[in-house]
Amino acid sequence: MGVRDGGRESDVSGARAEGPWSSLALETIGWKAFQDLCSQVCEEVLRRPVQIYREAQDGGQDAVFIVEGPNGAVDATVQCKHSADPRRRLKAGDLNGEFDTVAELVAANQADTYFLITSMGVDAAVAVEIRTKLRALGVRKPHVLGREYLVRAIRASARLRALVPQVYGLGDLGAILDQRLIQQTRALLDHWIQKLKLYVPTSAHRKAVRALTEYGIVLLLGNPSTGKSTIGAILSTIASEDADHTVLHLTSPRDFEANWNPADRKRFFWVDDAFGSNAVRDEYVRDWTSAFRKVQAAIGHGNRFVLTSRRHIYEAAKRGLGQRNHPAFLDGRAVVDVGELSSEEKTQILYNHITYGAQTQSWKRSVRDFLDAVAKVEGFLPGIAERLGDPAFTKGLGTSERELIRFMKEPREHLIDTINALDEPLRAALILVYVHQGALSSDQGDDEACRAVAELVGESLPRIHERMSELKGSFLRVARVSGKDVWGFAHPTIADALTEPAQEIWTVG
Repeated sequence: MGVRDGGRESDVSGARAEGPWSSLALETIGWKAFQDLCSQVCEEVLRRPVQIYREAQDGGQDAVFIVEGPNGAVDATVQCKHSADPRRRLKAGDLNGEFDTVAELVAANQADTYFLITSMGVDAAVAVEIRTKLRALGVRKPHVLGREYLVRAIRASARLRALVPQVYGLGDLGAILDQRLIQQTRALLDHWIQKLKLYVPTSAHRKAVRALTEYGIVLLLGNPSTGKSTIGAILSTIASEDADHTVLHLTSPRDFEANWNPADRKRFFWVDDAFGSNAVRDEYVRDWTSAFRKVQAAIGHGNRFVLTSRRHIYEAAKRGLGQRNHPAFLDGRAVVDVGELSSEEKTQILYNHITYGAQTQSWKRSVRDFLDAVAKVEGFLPGIAERLGDPAFTKGLGTSERELIRFMKEPREHLIDTINALDEPLRAALILVYVHQGALSSDQGDDEACRAVAELVGESLPRIHERMSELKGSFLRVARVSGKDVWGFAHPTIADALTEPAQEIWTVG
């Protein structure tokens, strides 16, 4: 089967009816994300594997996918047309340039079935006219699927949304989810919703979805900034759509044992840094040796698990776990290396972060010719690509190819320089979160540790708290937990980089 492809979240003040035709902003996701959506729709609906034969280009050139039938032969062609105009509707003439190619595909027995999938709205009369023309060319089963079809497909399949999570960033969640579920989902997505437009579903992401579906558990491995937490958050969000599911974000095996009851059904446990954050924690390893038996029982009752770990920490933990490790981790069935990225995935990730990032247009133009070289850096990391698109992290960074490559190769050094360049109240705000182990609750704002930091840096505590909001979205994030605001680091590597500045403050003090 061949596929050919051309290339805010609103406030919810109360429940309201949502019809099946509620629009999603498909025009905003770009040609590559729309291409991904089309291929996943084909796989989900047709239950056939999709192979990309020719990708869509940024200029709008059509792409070609190949989807094989059960006997291995190409038995259909699917063309996907994307438009950036939200008001545009498909016209019969939009396909005129493809008819010679369709005739060739029919002659080659590759277009017995032909699908046209488009982000544009499709009127019934236009669909009839296109199908008639395709039949005249020898297509036996022509199909025309527009925006309306895609919206219904997205709403109907949680798995499809898991495979193409950008749909969560397309507008009002009410167009996707039942109203009673929005609050829980939005709470999970709050930190991620703005990033979904940038997100590139990778091969690792799809492997994680499959592992979770097949085994009820997945372990996401990778170095800092490889995207473990992003995938974990997205998988948790998918689970939160089910009204019967309760999503629990945990930090240790003891948290799991404290929150699990054998009678519980359909709980989703997301355990970040499952074996320790910066080094393996022996007590975590000991606890998991007994907890994994309970995890298996919990999976049998419909519960699901996502664990994340830095690779070197898990390698150290494996020795202690031995044969008492989870069976799906022992043989690697449910272990996904998040850091394994193709060259195309690296390029697209970097392109998205620069294109949709907050840098000025002149800055973007000045680095455009060097992005391919940056994407080819051996130690390329998605989290560092994200920082490259954020002016908060690139102050003092030149726009030469040499400096951009160095930024990717040596991110910790530049991050430390960036933190040291912040003024004293902002650095003190980061230290406050650091001394509270990455979780500063609003009711801890005047405790002994906070007062000690304020005294050491010579700033008033109210002034530090006042300036803290300036770091939201770049260095810090805030979540509402049990009615309290809890400040944490936007990424674990910020805590790593703070070790040196924090030690300096304590030494001077």
